[in-house]
Amino acid sequence: MKKRIVRIEEGYWRIRSEKREIGQEEQRRLTEYFHETRFPYRIIEGRLCVPESVPWDEIIERLDHFYDGIADIYPF
Repeated sequence: MKKRIVRIEEGYWRIRSEKREIGQEEQRRLTEYFHETRFPYRIIEGRLCVPESVPWDEIIERLDHFYDGIADIYPF
């Protein structure tokens, strides 16, 4: 199963694969999901970011739902 690494960088939670940024299509789908569920996010320099003020348990809940059966989520 794929892995997604979530960590705080410069005040935002960032979502990556093990070795690089997530792909454009995956980012587009995740952005749409966050928009539909009214989850706070920003696009900064073309990268999807969630404010650090969002607690870990909230972000993991959303990402577990989005990536269910596709990827495991790990904090860095």
